[in-house]
Amino acid sequence: MLVHSSSEYSCLSSRSTSLLRIPLILILRKMLFSREVESRRVAVQGFINILAQFRVMGALPSSQASFSFFFYIEPNNHNARANIIVRRTLYEGLSDVAKSNVKLVHNIMELLYQHLSTFIDIKEEILNPVKLHKTVTTQGESVVILEPLGELLLCLSKCKSFHDNRRTSRGMDDDEDDDFVTTLNGICSMFDSLVEKLAYCDLDDLNIGNISCSSAGARGKTNIMYVEVMIGVYDGLLHWVFCNDALQSPDKMKDLIALFKTQRKIIEANERET
Repeated sequence: MLVHSSSEYSCLSSRSTSLLRIPLILILRKMLFSREVESRRVAVQGFINILAQFRVMGALPSSQASFSFFFYIEPNNHNARANIIVRRTLYEGLSDVAKSNVKLVHNIMELLYQHLSTFIDIKEEILNPVKLHKTVTTQGESVVILEPLGELLLCLSKCKSFHDNRRTSRGMDDDEDDDFVTTLNGICSMFDSLVEKLAYCDLDDLNIGNISCSSAGARGKTNIMYVEVMIGVYDGLLHWVFCNDALQSPDKMKDLIALFKTQRKIIEANERET
């Protein structure tokens, strides 16, 4: 009778898992480019599960890992309405991966920050730093959201919280490379600038057009989508401030209240006119 040691079983199990993973990834890649929304959503969720459970890419250099992640985040232009469903699944899943697979937190944060930067302009003279025109698209007679910016901000904010909690619990201060420290500083600076500009602004500063504009026309439909994007942005910023010592800092608490009040003004103005 042939008896295998525990190490042999472990080796066999690892080899079997690897053999199964390759065809699974090929199937998911094919599904990711499907015209069917549900197929693409399932594919994204499948990749998320692989990242969370199989610990893939944990040992890869940052640039390689980021490139692989970028494959999942690229939009599919077959159906703009499908993009937002897939992206919301992606952002929700990436925050779960960051929580469960600590080896990928840095890669995820670097990717999300790079992607977020394409939608934000924090120049001092810019009143609304959100590039709203990049977040929506026209498809036929409809105007739809292409980038759910609120979910992107929320995902990045959650990843930052997971990162901070992990460092605090393990007492790690010097285990991060210079590139990630630069990214982390950039993330904090971008969020702080967004809070500073958007917490105390007037509705006229947001460049969302006339909220009362009729929703029947293209301009009105675009304004409605802009409003929806901005409401989501405020949700992401509220999470950021709350998770960064808002309860211990009077200034942060002031920012939190100001963000909430401005968001309510947008919601109430939109409700009055729609």
